[in-house]
Amino acid sequence: MAVGGCSATPSFDQLTPRPPPLPTRVVVVTATPGTTPTRNPATPAPAAARRVFTTADFDPYAALYATERDGIYVTTRNPRGRYYYKWDDRRWTTIGDRVWFRSLEDLLTVFPDRQPAP
Repeated sequence: MAVGGCSATPSFDQLTPRPPPLPTRVVVVTATPGTTPTRNPATPAPAAARRVFTTADFDPYAALYATERDGIYVTTRNPRGRYYYKWDDRRWTTIGDRVWFRSLEDLLTVFPDRQPAP
């Protein structure tokens, strides 16, 4: 009998052990909680304060303005305006975007280039 130069034939005399069978039912394993330190109750975060804007936030002279009822001097907010009027001079009714002041000093603080109406 001639033996070829292939590989050696495996030996079947050793048996491979059989793997254990798979579980046939589902088993839920619940871990028992260990002792955990008790947490301190969380302090509630302070509510964010809502910002309320006032006129003074946008106009630094807002405190100098007056209402039409309380004002004595009036001029226009328009930057091209040149004159101011006193409350008893009825020509102020023709100007638009009016702003009133209680005193002439307040008016000239906000609009230093204004002159009395001729």
